[in-house]
Order: sequence, then structure tokens, then C-alpha cells
Amino acid sequence: MKKVSIQIDQELTEDEILVRINDAKLDFYALQKVIKKELQRQTKGQKLRFLQGERQIFPKISEIIFFQTQEGKVHAHSTTEEAEVNLKLYELEEILPENFLRISKSGIVNVDKIYALSRSLAGNLLEFRHSQKSIYVSRRYLRMLEELMEKRF
Repeated sequence: MKKVSIQIDQELTEDEILVRINDAKLDFYALQKVIKKELQRQTKGQKLRFLQGERQIFPKISEIIFFQTQEGKVHAHSTTEEAEVNLKLYELEEILPENFLRISKSGIVNVDKIYALSRSLAGNLLEFRHSQKSIYVSRRYLRMLEELMEKRF
């Protein structure tokens, strides 16, 4: 039986999360990672802004297919639009949901939007549903991406 309990203790100097398990085979490290990421996101205070010139837009995060650094600036790409983002990639990594994964020094991808992975001598190219846009995956991150994609199916 899985049970979740929350205790509020005003005496604590910092928040603490304790998970007690009786089966060491269960993968609670993934849960630990999710909890840490969510706590960082909530306490970071970073506000993500999307800019198209002088105009601020408000896309849903789920509509973003990837973030990419171009000429020193980070851009968010949806299937049809592109907008400049006010945060660096490493800052985005800390606040984005679990379905976003670093795939290169200059890119983060929404794995839910991946349609295909094409391998060639030029590199590993990700393609997306309903979009002509694509982005390269570096060899360093390829295995992690493949493992994540296999788990999703």
C-alpha cells in the first residue's frame, strides 16, 4: 500500500521530505529527482518571459517543442513561432517540467513533442510532429534521450 502523509512542523528551520520504503527494488530515486526539481522551481523565483521584439507573449509550456541558444540568446520554439527567452539554458533546466531534457550544450527539448530521430554522418537530428523545425542531439546526451524515449513507450 502506498501512503502519502504531510506533517506541518513550524519548529523546522528548513523543509524536509522523508520517504520510507520497505522494498529497495522500487525506483524512488526518480521521485527524489522530481521533488528536488519542483522545490528548486518553487524557491527559485525566476519568471520565464517570452519576447517577440517589443511584445511579450504567453505560450503554454506544453506548446514549446525546444529551447535553443542562437548567437548568445535563448529562443523558445513552438511548431509555428519563435520567441526570445530571458533565462539561460541552465536556469531553464532548473524550472522546466520533467518532460524537458538537455540534448546539447545549446538545446533543451520537450520529449513529448519528438516525432523522429534521424541518424547520419552529420549528426543526430530530432524531428517534431506538425513542424518543419529540427534540432541536433549531441552524442553526449543521446543515450539518455534514447533511454527516456524507450521508457515512454
